[in-house]
Amino acid sequence: MLEKKLYLLGTILLVCFVLLAWLCGAWLGLEIASQLFAAIAGAIIAAIITMLLLKGQSGTEELKERNMAIFNQKQEVYHRFLEELHKIVQDGQITIGSRDSEGNIDSSIDELKDLIFQLGFLQLHTSEDTIKNVLDELVKMIQALNDFGSCSEKTRQENAPVFYSRMSNSLFAVVAVLRKDLYGKESRPIEEEQIQAVLKECDLYVERADFNRIEMQKFFWDELRNQLSKCGYSIIEPDKDFLNDVTLYYSRCRGRHKYFGFKFTKDGCPVTFEVQVENFYYYGIVRSYEGEQNEKISNAISSIGGFKPTSWWYGWRYSPNYNLDFWNLNSEGFEELKNPKTASQYIKHIADEIDSFVQSFIKEYDKM
Repeated sequence: MLEKKLYLLGTILLVCFVLLAWLCGAWLGLEIASQLFAAIAGAIIAAIITMLLLKGQSGTEELKERNMAIFNQKQEVYHRFLEELHKIVQDGQITIGSRDSEGNIDSSIDELKDLIFQLGFLQLHTSEDTIKNVLDELVKMIQALNDFGSCSEKTRQENAPVFYSRMSNSLFAVVAVLRKDLYGKESRPIEEEQIQAVLKECDLYVERADFNRIEMQKFFWDELRNQLSKCGYSIIEPDKDFLNDVTLYYSRCRGRHKYFGFKFTKDGCPVTFEVQVENFYYYGIVRSYEGEQNEKISNAISSIGGFKPTSWWYGWRYSPNYNLDFWNLNSEGFEELKNPKTASQYIKHIADEIDSFVQSFIKEYDKM
């Protein structure tokens, strides 16, 4: 449209120029006519050059504005694509249909369809090669989700660094592809091995759905025995396997199996210490036989306070700081035991508490 206007204006100026030249040649002298003709010609040429320059500048401005609009649109689409991808994979799977609280399937939830439409928006603004590269990485990402989802609860913890490194690598590769298309700059994704090494150092913890009480209580006994052994105590039956005791403990049969644990001694101290469990675990000093009497031991443990004597115990007590109800499993400490990162440290605190009691008893006993 602009070119047509310029051609029309140039034609009009040319006609005017010819008419003026003819009139000047007819009415004026030759010298005056030639001067006037030169002036008019110069003005017309300057006007035409100015119009051509303005046309070029206008075209450049239009192209720049168009490219900027396309860039902004592509940037918005790419950002939205990554945001939607994050929402889709957030629950660890691509959901097609979801059951509500009443058990009815909500067919309006179709994350695969959402993903397909997002790829359609992406294809509207990018090349076939870019779409192919993005699809290749999405396939790897979905495969990683499927592999991790199919892991047993026991292996999810150890497989977590591998899964998240695969996910990260695919995501960063998608970002690199989109970045190259958007800014025209190459960028290398972080290597999968490097991500995996970092994640392993983070000591990831994956919450397990199948909370295994038998496995957890067995770990408690094994680790507590190990921690007390490190404190210098001699464990009676150091190789005892607690699996059978713990399994029977949770069998919920009549006459529930309980009152088991382990005994230990301390060099130079003439008593036997024991840790046992009923609902809660407890510890103290046991008698060699029912009704055994030793006034010195009784007085020493009585002076510490908080210990209850029975016919089989000189004194026992529940932990004042780390109480655990293994039957009802409702104590706060179980959150520490369920987490592999904190379980051993939590049990070490229990061992330190028991060790502190033993040292206090020895001190009181030596006074007697």
